[in-house]
Amino acid sequence: MDLLAVFRTFRRHWLAALPVLLLTLGCLTYVVFLRAPDYETTGNVVLISPPAAPLGDDGKPILKTPAGKTDNPLNRFGDQSVVVNIVSRTVSTDATREKLKAEGADPRYEIAAGLNGPVAEITAVGTSSAQAVLTAQLVAESFVDNLAALQSAQGVDPSYMITTLPVEPPPDATPKLSSTMRLGVGVLGMGILAAFFVVSVAEARSNSKLQRAEAEAEAEAAAPATGDGDGDGDDGWDDTGRSVHQPPPPAPAAVARPARGERWRAS
Repeated sequence: MDLLAVFRTFRRHWLAALPVLLLTLGCLTYVVFLRAPDYETTGNVVLISPPAAPLGDDGKPILKTPAGKTDNPLNRFGDQSVVVNIVSRTVSTDATREKLKAEGADPRYEIAAGLNGPVAEITAVGTSSAQAVLTAQLVAESFVDNLAALQSAQGVDPSYMITTLPVEPPPDATPKLSSTMRLGVGVLGMGILAAFFVVSVAEARSNSKLQRAEAEAEAEAAAPATGDGDGDGDDGWDDTGRSVHQPPPPAPAAVARPARGERWRAS
């Protein structure tokens, strides 16, 4: 179907598509002009490697102190981005998101390993600038707490744990206009698809009615003509081709049969 055919179809069924188009226009107006945009800010948490295990009198590393292990399992990876990914998975669980949401954070935050050095990059959003900043702070605190909890579960001496250096997020968040544009494009696309669907249904129903009308006309044309025009269903002719309006031919005259006695006398 070319564009001209689409235009003709819409022109035939514009009344059916009009409510959908008006609803789409209203939703698009609300999203672009009336709805408050989302705000976005970023925060970073820098990971600091622990010191090496102390050496004993024999020159060998001391693997355990009264406070715990000196050999930190998380420090064996060599690449702190692995540690960031491990902790970010814990902070990004549904349970943690619900917990932070109860504290006032927006659960749409994201955590990723930084490209330069052992840095956890937090991207926080919110319906207001204050909520976005609060979300970044709460997520950073949760990241630090979960990192410490993972190491404590391994029995690591606090002096030999991977520590963090939180970096304060900007005091204000910036409007996230890209989300508004994406939402507006989504609304427009859904409206166009809905209009196409409504017009397609209307066109299918119109074609179905036209086909039924044509079929009925063909059936009437193919049926044998009946009736003589006066509506009584009689064409004026019987099965032998004789007009039913003509009187029937007279019956043949009956021949008298002689009585039995007269027949013997005649013989």
